[in-house]
Amino acid sequence: MRYWRVFLFLFPLWIFAFLFKFGGGLHYTLLPTLGERIFPIWLVGVLIGGSAFVQIILDVPTGYLLDRFGYVKLLKLGIAVFGVGALSFLFGLHPWTYFVSLVCSAVGWLFCSPGIDAYVLTMSPKKFAGQFMAMRDMVESGGIVVGMGVLAMVIHFSPPILGVIVAVILFGGFIALMYTPSERGSVHDEQKVAHQAYYVRRQFLPHLFLVIKKLNPASTLLLLSGFSSAAFYGIVWFVVPLLIAHMAQSGTLSFGLAMFDLSVLVVGFFIGRLTDRWSKQWLVFFGLLLFAVMALLLGFHFGYLFLVFGFLATTGDEMSSISLWAWLHHLDKEHTEDGLISGAISLAQDTGWTVGPIVAGFLFEFLGPSWTIASGALLIFVTWVVAIFLTRTVSSPHKILSLSFHVPRQRRHKR
Repeated sequence: MRYWRVFLFLFPLWIFAFLFKFGGGLHYTLLPTLGERIFPIWLVGVLIGGSAFVQIILDVPTGYLLDRFGYVKLLKLGIAVFGVGALSFLFGLHPWTYFVSLVCSAVGWLFCSPGIDAYVLTMSPKKFAGQFMAMRDMVESGGIVVGMGVLAMVIHFSPPILGVIVAVILFGGFIALMYTPSERGSVHDEQKVAHQAYYVRRQFLPHLFLVIKKLNPASTLLLLSGFSSAAFYGIVWFVVPLLIAHMAQSGTLSFGLAMFDLSVLVVGFFIGRLTDRWSKQWLVFFGLLLFAVMALLLGFHFGYLFLVFGFLATTGDEMSSISLWAWLHHLDKEHTEDGLISGAISLAQDTGWTVGPIVAGFLFEFLGPSWTIASGALLIFVTWVVAIFLTRTVSSPHKILSLSFHVPRQRRHKR
């Protein structure tokens, strides 16, 4: 089967992934604004962060369930449960409907995110697996961009109407799954990309710390940057929806959330070319510094400068992230430990998405939105300082002739 035919063969899955991120991302963004109406804001942060923590705990069992019962079947189950959670708001906004919606959405994220990754890896030809995962990135980012584009228009609707809107979008994803072909076997039958464990489920071995030490400084910096960046984005996605709900003109901020994904689509190729040719050490240094400074400024500008600083912050994040993955790829000569390290990095990112909303919930009332976002930027500054100490006596590869492997992309949205 030719490359383009396989893309068309998976067209229903691309539609599902787009609608899942559209509806799921919209629901996640609405959680802080709905929660503040019935709970103290600190408790809202704990509930949203706690939901992410439950996903971490259940991640490995979910991977086994996906392998056992089939990816398409459990994708249908996950999106259906998610839709039921959205429809719970038909009964009004109460503590119990909020909790039901949060739990059901956690089930949806738990099955759908790894299920999509596993299905794409299973169905894609090995020769084109990296390009198929890149296509998945683009489709999911497109869903987030569209979702944030309509956020300002719907955020003031009543909870029942919001629930119906999200449920209809997710139902469209369920319909797309009805036309999605069943997978052939399991994603674990064949290793198609070096960082496959990053996409499917975490797999840890007792010698993890030895591997991290062997692949330093890239491995340690990927862990730290993964945690700090995810915590920062978790804070932003908690604070900004609250600002949008309380501002008369909120379209700029709504599009600002989409900017985190849109900027990656714009600068990703250019940064990949830089990584091929420039010193990884300096790219990490300047990338983290740009990310930290722009993230700090982001918290104090909620107009059009929010878009500019958001674009530049994500550019710095992408620059350091891709450079570190290329550095890791260079250090792991036999490429036997990439999956193990990428699984640990994925766990660090999930932990950041847990910590971010909890920190934001506690700081928002006491420090306000600007300094709450600034607290997330401080985590990135800490990572930058650690990077200086870890790389000052280590030389990085100045050139990698071709970035021929697929870099696992750090998601700037809920996953």
